[in-house]
Amino acid sequence: MPTMPARPRVFTTVGLPDRQRVPLWERHNEAALIGLRCRSLRTEMLEATEINLQLDRVHLVRVRGTSHVVERNEELVRASPTESVFLSFSLVGETFLYHEDAVWSLRPGQLVICDADRPFMRGFSQGLEELVLKIPRELLGSVTDISKLDRPIVWDFSNGEQPIAHALARCVGAAVDVHEPQPVAEEAILELVAALCAPGRDDLHTAHLKAVHTYLDVHYRDSALSAQRVAAAVGVSTRHLSRLLSEEGTTLPESV
Repeated sequence: MPTMPARPRVFTTVGLPDRQRVPLWERHNEAALIGLRCRSLRTEMLEATEINLQLDRVHLVRVRGTSHVVERNEELVRASPTESVFLSFSLVGETFLYHEDAVWSLRPGQLVICDADRPFMRGFSQGLEELVLKIPRELLGSVTDISKLDRPIVWDFSNGEQPIAHALARCVGAAVDVHEPQPVAEEAILELVAALCAPGRDDLHTAHLKAVHTYLDVHYRDSALSAQRVAAAVGVSTRHLSRLLSEEGTTLPESV
């Protein structure tokens, strides 16, 4: 009998007793995702919803919430290590990330990747909506060149010029759409992570095709669209792009 695909699970503080919202939010995250301390200026005002989908090896999340701050300090890291890395795609609300000796200001359309077992603090003064991909550190090292992540890495995918990051966000978002979740292949996600973190490889056909289609979806009205431009954005050669598109019976002008 075939195994049914996993479906997203939803937890929300909306409708919970006022003073229990922050403690229950912390308890849920510790069990479902990662141990965090949460602070809100007014405990009863925290309205937060998390949609979780656990695949075989990676965990996908969509988070929405009102303004608050989360912290993962050394004590929490020691008490509940995750051996994982987080890729967080900011969709709504500007945030700050304090990570040991540096501070980043992040805006919608940016992706940050960081080691979950290094202490950090994040603040969401305007509330937030974000997508999160949690991947075991060892697995990340096996599909990319990243064996150690000392500092966060930030990519900007808001203008469509980072189609691999954009395509990865689309895959995660579609899988954790609580109303109409779309089936997602874990291998496709891992290919996109590999293409994002280890550009230049020509063996990631699925990832590159998804990135190509994402780029074309964003730029299809652009009269200057060309094979060279698409290939440069995706990080492949024009010859490799031509091979990918020929498999689908698609072509692009070489230049304009």
